Amino acid sequence: MTFAIISSLSFLAASILRRMPGLAGGGAALLATASIAVVAAIPILVGCGAEAPTPILTAPPASPSPDRTQVPPASPTRAAEGQLTSQTSLAGDGPRALSFDGEHIWLAEFGQNTVSKWSRDGTLIATFEVGGFPRALVFDGQGMWVGNSGDNTLIRFSLDGRVLTSVRIGGGETAPSALAFDGEHIWMAASWGNSVTKLSLDGVVQKTVAIPGGHPSPWALAWDGEAIWVVSLNSDEIVKLDRDGNIIGSFKVTNLPKDIVGGWGGGPSAVVFDGDSIWVSVSFSNTVVKLSRDGRRLGEFSVGSWPSSLLFDGQSIWVANYMDHTVQTLDLNGTLLETYEVGMGPYALAFDGEAIWVGSFDADTVTRLAR
Repeated sequence: MTFAIISSLSFLAASILRRMPGLAGGGAALLATASIAVVAAIPILVGCGAEAPTPILTAPPASPSPDRTQVPPASPTRAAEGQLTSQTSLAGDGPRALSFDGEHIWLAEFGQNTVSKWSRDGTLIATFEVGGFPRALVFDGQGMWVGNSGDNTLIRFSLDGRVLTSVRIGGGETAPSALAFDGEHIWMAASWGNSVTKLSLDGVVQKTVAIPGGHPSPWALAWDGEAIWVVSLNSDEIVKLDRDGNIIGSFKVTNLPKDIVGGWGGGPSAVVFDGDSIWVSVSFSNTVVKLSRDGRRLGEFSVGSWPSSLLFDGQSIWVANYMDHTVQTLDLNGTLLETYEVGMGPYALAFDGEAIWVGSFDADTVTRLAR
């Protein structure tokens, strides 16, 4: 990794600290080592489990503020002319996760401790207060789950915004980083707790399993219809869990240069299932790795700088490249199809059946790429 990239990541670390009041007192000390120990930028610092306000669990809908309503469509900027048009809207402070409930898009706003609900045409419908620094969303078919990394809580909302379930996970700093739904249970990755927890839909913990790898691990989850796949930023491997939470496989996906990234991360950052194969993004190498469901390596493909999120839309794999400020599409053979420029620091991705939604953490925007 070059000095230029390390310097850029240190700058991004500074921008994250400005979003996190719980780190303000120790921000100078943390930045002193940011160029080495915290080079994973947003993927690292947003999972640190900083102190945050107590969640408001009654969370009534709030009226949209004037600066967060729909804006006119903008011309797309992209590497190749294609079939997509672009529309960018202001979206609060730090878009960190997106999820589709079959009718509406939900957005976790990390810097505002809120989740907002949007129509498919990009109009803000309502905003709900949640716990500290929400980082993860998943829809279970009836309710929307929110993982709050600042106070280690999970909240399940009805689709009209009523709180159905609220649970605190673990007795320490677990920092929920990702959520998955297996058709019956919720799975939560705890990046500060080095574990994955399985819960019933009423919030009762069924099992917690330790995940190998240094901090931060784990970082992202995917369900393939039979097993949960777990990736960790500070591990060379992807871990496979059966439906009961037992580790049934561990497969190497990269050679993580821990001497360069200070042991803090830069490895596997996202995972998605395409109906047949498993795809894993590897941040430091700017690649996406394709695996069979039995862990065989099927290919490795170059993408943009610091890939941080993956999405399957039924046809293509979408990759959000945090440092490039781009999203890219790959076909299922790994061939690069198109590159689209979006806001600074793209991280969150969702598909609503017609359009791709991209949340750009540093730009505080959501871009809707519509066919």
